[in-house]
Formats: sequence, C-alpha cells, structure tokens
Amino acid sequence: MEKHTYRLVASDLDSTLITEELRLPQANIDAVRKARAKGCHFAICSGRSSASILQYEEQLGLMEQGCYGISFNGGIVYETPTRNKIRDIRLGNELALEISDELQDFGTNPWIYAGDMLYVVDDNKWVKEYVRRVRTTYTLVESFREIEDEVSKVIVVDSNERLLQLEARFADRLGGRYNGFFSADFLFEFTAKTATKGSALLYLAEYLGIPAAQTIGIGDNLNDVHMIQAAGLSVAVKNGRQELKDMADYVTERDCGEGAVAEVLEKFVL
Repeated sequence: MEKHTYRLVASDLDSTLITEELRLPQANIDAVRKARAKGCHFAICSGRSSASILQYEEQLGLMEQGCYGISFNGGIVYETPTRNKIRDIRLGNELALEISDELQDFGTNPWIYAGDMLYVVDDNKWVKEYVRRVRTTYTLVESFREIEDEVSKVIVVDSNERLLQLEARFADRLGGRYNGFFSADFLFEFTAKTATKGSALLYLAEYLGIPAAQTIGIGDNLNDVHMIQAAGLSVAVKNGRQELKDMADYVTERDCGEGAVAEVLEKFVL
C-alpha cells in the first residue's frame, strides 16, 4: 500500500511514543504535526486514563477539534479538546468486585479505576510509584464496595514473577467474561471483554469514515496485540516484546527513545 493512503495512525504511549523516562522525543512531535498537516489523523491509544494522557496530547498539538484519543486499553474513545466520550465500555462493578476479591485472596493488591478516578485499599510503595509515573491521583477506601461509579477496569502492580503466577490462575477465564493482559512487565490489567485497543481503533476509523485498511497501529507490548491485528498496517517498535514483533508487518529500526513513531510516519505517511 502506498504511504499516502494511510489516514489514521494509532500509537501506544509508554515505551512506544514516549521514552522509558516518560519523555516525548522531539522527532515524534515534529512528525505528528507534519502528518496531521497532510490530513492524517493521529490518536494516542493507551492503557492510561485520558487525564494521564492529556499532557502528551498537548505537546503533540492534538487538542484541536477533530482530534481523538483512546484510553483504558480501548475502553474509552474520546474527543481530545472537550474530553467528551464517544465510546465508553466498562468492566462493571459486580465483575470487578469478583476479580478484586480473588486477587486479594491470591495475595496481591488490586486497584480499581472508575472513570478517571483510581481507588486503592492499601496505600503502599507500589501505589506511590504508579501515580508518580502516570501523573494521576488516587482515593483511599476501606473497601471497593464503597465505589459508586461504574468500574472501568481492575489493575495489579507487582513483580513479574508474581504476575505470571496470577495470569496462570486466571487463564481459564481470560477471553471469556473479560480480558486479562500485561501492559508492562509489572502491570496486569482486567477490562471488559470488548474493551480492546483493536476494537477501539476500528470504532474510531468507522466514526471518521476511514477504512480499516488505511489505518496504522503502533505498539510495544501484549496489550497492543488486538490493535496490531486490527490495523491495516501493524507496527512493533524495536524495543517491543518479541511476540509483538513476530506478528507485525513492520518492526522499526529505532527504539522508543530514538523516535520510533517518527520513523513510521516518515516511512508510511510523509
């Protein structure tokens, strides 16, 4: 496919669009602005909340009318300037409580997102490091049953060894009533079954009147698999998981710190 036919690019955020140190390379900023000037839509597609993504959308100039973002691993698709949601798929409280109860029984410390609000029952070092990294706030509750808003997702931050054990424990239910996946080596998430980056990419493409074949999906980790499978052109960054590279149409020569997303835009859009 000729590069000028790509009209929507969806990029993961952490370790893809930004560096491991959470910095947005200038090369990516410049390339995104040039791509948009040519009429190509660009959307950040992240597991983070929309509030946590905001600072990067501002740096990229994505706060104008007609710009969109994808948060919570595809659960939410929203207009960036207004933050209005055009799609909002949530896990639901009954299922979230069932998952969190089993996670606590397993000996891990789950957290819950309801909208952009993060709720925790144990204020520990993992919480403080997570909120520092994603620049968000949290509310301490005695029980998740105090949450009144509908739950978006459940997350667990722990050592990779512990999370692999956790994944095995939930394996017979993954792909059934909900999704469970790694979004980083230290982060495992549970979302609604239909809340994936791939379904969000296709939803946004249809909303914009863009064929799926004219989309690009760029990622680095296992929560990007659905997006890679759905996109017209699938891209894994150099520093990404080997499993993702093996299924991608293109693997970048640059890593996230060198402007991997800029490389994709320069090669296939500009």
